[in-house]
Amino acid sequence: MNGLIDYAGLFPPADLPLNEAINEYCEQIKSENSAMLSRFIIPISKLDDLDDFVPLFASIGPLRLSVLGGGGNNDDEYLNKINQNVADINRYREKHGDNIQIDVIECKMATNTPSRSTMQEATTTLNKNGLTHYHEFTELPDVGINYSTSEDESSWDEIIVPTVELISEMEDAGVKLRCGGIRHALSIKGYYFPATIIECDNHNLPVAENELFGPVLSVMKFETEEVVIGKMNDNQYGLSSGVYTKDLGRGL
Repeated sequence: MNGLIDYAGLFPPADLPLNEAINEYCEQIKSENSAMLSRFIIPISKLDDLDDFVPLFASIGPLRLSVLGGGGNNDDEYLNKINQNVADINRYREKHGDNIQIDVIECKMATNTPSRSTMQEATTTLNKNGLTHYHEFTELPDVGINYSTSEDESSWDEIIVPTVELISEMEDAGVKLRCGGIRHALSIKGYYFPATIIECDNHNLPVAENELFGPVLSVMKFETEEVVIGKMNDNQYGLSSGVYTKDLGRGL
């Protein structure tokens, strides 16, 4: 569990200004609960803005960073941005020496269907510069399940899966699926979790079995009473449950 969580305070839902985010991260690193905390996530374009905060970490080890780069509108632009990212990272490494550590980069791809040669060249460049790298899709398609037929009508199988398989064949390369959330007007800092309904195909999922202590409702469909009774009995907790139906007599 050590180093499991990277700190993303600059991004929603917290969306903190840099000075607040880096100070909060520093305090957490110094706390007794720091074991699970890993790197501070920051866009490469904001690296120089960190200069004044690097001394905060002098007594606790180097400031460990995971940087965000990549982008572009086509494969050629993507490779140019990767090369520029590497140059900026190495410049910043030289600037601060052992006081900082940049060993992870997340690269947004130019398209969801990059060519093999593009990904091979990007992988080779990043590996040569001591960077663990994760490649991020530009935009994920909707899941698109037709609940009347249980068929997935999205483009995941045609677009996303082949790209994941392609990157999995590259040396020391990974994929990141970045899934955003929404912020509620009551709290832009992420202290309030919006009301959420989760449809669970598997009644043994953690969100179905565990009490979540938030405005989250896990829902499972059923056709017969025998099926739903079996689901209810196949649960190690059974804290609470409810039935939603148009037939009150059947529900009772």
